[in-house]
Amino acid sequence: MHPQLPQANPLAEPILQLADAMPQLVWIADTGGVAIYFNSRIQEYKGARRNTDGTWDWLDAIHPDDRAETALRWQHTVATGHPLEIQHRMCLSDGSWAWHLVRAVPQLDLQGNVQSWIGTSTNIHRQKESEQTLRESEERFRLLTDSIPQIVWIVDGDGKTQYVNERWETYTGQATADVDRDGRIAMIHPDDLPVVIDTWQDALRNGEAASWDYRLRHQDTGRYRWFTAHVLPLRDEKGVIRNWICAANDVQAHKDIAGELEQQVERRTRELADLNEMLRRQTGELQRSNDDLQQFAHIASHDLKEPLRKIRTFGSRLSQEYGDLLPARGQEYLEKMHTSARRMSELVDGVLHYSLIDAMEYQLLPVDLGPVFQHIASDLEVMLQKTGAHLEIGALPKVSGITLLLQQLFFNLVHNALKFVVADRAPVIQVTSRPATSAEIKEAGLPVRRAFHLISVSDNGIGFDQEHAESIFKTFTRLHSKDSFEGTGLGLALCHKIVQRHGGAIHAEGRPGAGSVFSVLLQAE
Repeated sequence: MHPQLPQANPLAEPILQLADAMPQLVWIADTGGVAIYFNSRIQEYKGARRNTDGTWDWLDAIHPDDRAETALRWQHTVATGHPLEIQHRMCLSDGSWAWHLVRAVPQLDLQGNVQSWIGTSTNIHRQKESEQTLRESEERFRLLTDSIPQIVWIVDGDGKTQYVNERWETYTGQATADVDRDGRIAMIHPDDLPVVIDTWQDALRNGEAASWDYRLRHQDTGRYRWFTAHVLPLRDEKGVIRNWICAANDVQAHKDIAGELEQQVERRTRELADLNEMLRRQTGELQRSNDDLQQFAHIASHDLKEPLRKIRTFGSRLSQEYGDLLPARGQEYLEKMHTSARRMSELVDGVLHYSLIDAMEYQLLPVDLGPVFQHIASDLEVMLQKTGAHLEIGALPKVSGITLLLQQLFFNLVHNALKFVVADRAPVIQVTSRPATSAEIKEAGLPVRRAFHLISVSDNGIGFDQEHAESIFKTFTRLHSKDSFEGTGLGLALCHKIVQRHGGAIHAEGRPGAGSVFSVLLQAE
C-alpha cells in the first residue's frame, strides 16, 4: 500500500506507482520543508518515522556526522527556493551506512511560488568507494613516483603533459603544475634536441616503446647532466594508447666512469702501439733472418740439385749409349744410381717446400673442397687406374684456407693411401666430412667458440701401429724401408705444417693390415 498524501497533494495514483518503480528513494516535502511522502523504498532504510499526521521525521536516518550539515543546507534551500544537491550517509535496513546523492527541486505555481518540493536520494556508495579507491591509488602512485630518484612524467595519447613528479621540480626548478612540452624542451641540451624530438615522434607514430640519451640542465649549477629516458605506451582494453609512461634516469656517473675507462683504454692503446712498434721491429729482424734462411734454402737446394741433374743426365746418356755394353750387374748398378738420384731430387724438393710454408704470405679465404678433390682426382688419374683404386668422395664443405696449400695437403694424404696398399687387395679410399663436435675441437686444443669441419681420408691399406700416430708427422720419419715403399719422409710432415698454418689440427688412426684414417680439423668458412 502506498503512503497516503494530504488531500491537497495533486499526485495521482499512476505517478505514485512510477515513483515506487524507481531505484532511488523518492520523497516530497511541503513549502515549509516538512516531508509528507516517501516512496516504498523507505522500507530499505532505518531511522525515518511517519507521524500520525502523515508527515515524516527523517533526520535519524542520516549519519550523525552528516545531520547538522544536511539540516543547515535544507533550511537554506527552503528559505531561498534554490534547488538542493548534497551528499550524506544514510542508514540501511541492515544497519550499514551508505553514501547517497540527494537532489531536490521546487514545484512552482503559475505565480512562481513554491507549492512543494520533490526530491530523490540515490545510493552512490559503490561509486564513492571506487572514487576513494582511485584517489588512494593516485596518492600511492604520487608517493611512489616522488620517492624514487628518477624523473617521471605522463602524457596523453597526443603527447600533452598530464603529470610530472617532484623530482622534475627539484632538478630543473620548474613547478610541476606548470610543466608542459615547451617547458621540458627548454631544459634539454640544444645538441640533443633533434634526436629527442625525432625519437619521440617515431614512438608516437609507431605506438612503440622508445629510449634515448640526452642532457638536462640543472637549476642550481646551470650545467647539463646525462639522462637515459624510457617511454612506454599504456593501452586500453581495445589497444588504443591512452597514456605514455615516461621515466628519465640520471646516468652522469656511468658516463663519467665510461669516460675514465675510455681514457684508460686510450692509454693502454698507446702502450700497445708502442709495444706493437717494438714487436714490429723485432718481427722485421726475424723476417730478415727468415729471409736469410729462405735464401740459404734456395741456394742449398740449387747447389744440391745441380750435381743431381748432372748425375741423372749423364746416367741417362750412359744408359742410352753404352747400356747394351754393360753386363747385367753393371745395368743393375746404373739403375740404382738413377733411383738414388731421383730420390735425392725429391728429397731436396720436399725440404724446399717444407721450409717455404711459413714464408708464404696468403690470406685465408673461403675454399670449396669439392673442386679441390676433383683436381686431385684428375692429377692422380693415372695412378688410380694403375693400382685399380676406387676413390670415393662424399659431400664436402667450404673451409677457410689457402687453396694451393689445401690442394698440397689432401694430395699428399690421397697419394699416401695409394702408396701404402696391400698387394692383393684393391685399394679403396674414402673422403668424408662432417661438423666437428665441441669435444673433438677441445681435445685438439682448438678454440671451442669457433666452428670446424672434420675431413677424413680413410683407406684399406697396410695401416700402422697406433703408437706411431704422432711420430709419422715428424720430418724424415719412415715406418717402412725405402726399398719397400717410395717416399722422402716429408709428406706427412708437410701436411702437419700446412694444417698448423690454417689454425687447424690433424691426427691419424691405424691398425696394421686394416688401413688408416687421417682426420683434419679446418675452420668453417
